Amino acid sequence: MHKIEHYSFGIWGALYHILITLNQGVHHKIKQKKHSINLYLVMIHFRNIKLHAIYFKNV
Repeated sequence: MHKIEHYSFGIWGALYHILITLNQGVHHKIKQKKHSINLYLVMIHFRNIKLHAIYFKNV
Protein backbone atom coordinates (compact mmCIF):
# COMPACT_ATOMS: atom_id res chain seq x y z
CA MET A 1 0.00 0.00 0.00
CA HIS A 2 2.78 2.41 0.86
CA LYS A 3 4.51 1.81 -2.47
CA ILE A 4 1.28 2.53 -4.34
CA GLU A 5 0.75 5.75 -2.38
CA HIS A 6 4.31 6.91 -3.02
CA TYR A 7 3.88 6.13 -6.72
CA SER A 8 0.67 8.20 -6.84
CA PHE A 9 2.45 11.04 -5.04
CA GLY A 10 5.11 10.93 -7.76
CA ILE A 11 2.47 11.23 -10.47
CA TRP A 12 0.77 14.18 -8.78
CA GLY A 13 4.14 15.80 -8.10
CA ALA A 14 5.04 15.49 -11.78
CA LEU A 15 1.71 16.96 -12.89
CA TYR A 16 2.09 19.80 -10.39
CA HIS A 17 5.63 20.50 -11.62
CA ILE A 18 4.44 20.49 -15.25
CA LEU A 19 1.64 22.93 -14.40
CA ILE A 20 4.10 25.27 -12.66
CA THR A 21 6.41 25.11 -15.70
CA LEU A 22 3.50 25.84 -18.06
CA ASN A 23 2.40 28.71 -15.83
CA GLN A 24 5.87 30.27 -15.94
CA GLY A 25 6.17 29.74 -19.72
CA VAL A 26 2.78 31.31 -20.45
CA HIS A 27 3.51 34.19 -18.08
CA HIS A 28 6.81 35.02 -19.80
CA LYS A 29 5.61 34.56 -23.38
CA ILE A 30 2.14 36.10 -23.27
CA LYS A 31 2.49 38.32 -20.19
CA GLN A 32 -1.24 38.50 -19.57
CA LYS A 33 -2.54 38.15 -16.04
CA LYS A 34 -5.71 36.33 -17.11
CA HIS A 35 -3.79 33.33 -18.47
CA SER A 36 -1.61 33.10 -15.36
CA ILE A 37 -4.66 33.26 -13.09
CA ASN A 38 -6.40 30.51 -15.10
CA LEU A 39 -3.39 28.19 -14.82
CA TYR A 40 -3.10 29.02 -11.13
CA LEU A 41 -6.74 27.98 -10.62
CA VAL A 42 -6.00 24.74 -12.49
CA MET A 43 -3.06 24.14 -10.14
CA ILE A 44 -5.33 24.66 -7.12
CA HIS A 45 -7.84 22.25 -8.70
CA PHE A 46 -5.15 19.56 -9.04
CA ARG A 47 -4.14 20.16 -5.43
CA ASN A 48 -7.74 19.56 -4.33
CA ILE A 49 -7.88 16.34 -6.35
CA LYS A 50 -4.67 15.16 -4.68
CA LEU A 51 -6.10 15.85 -1.23
CA HIS A 52 -9.32 14.00 -2.09
CA ALA A 53 -7.33 11.06 -3.49
CA ILE A 54 -5.31 10.84 -0.26
CA TYR A 55 -8.52 11.05 1.78
CA PHE A 56 -10.25 8.24 -0.13
CA LYS A 57 -7.16 6.02 0.03
CA ASN A 58 -6.94 6.44 3.79
CA VAL A 59 -10.64 5.61 4.13
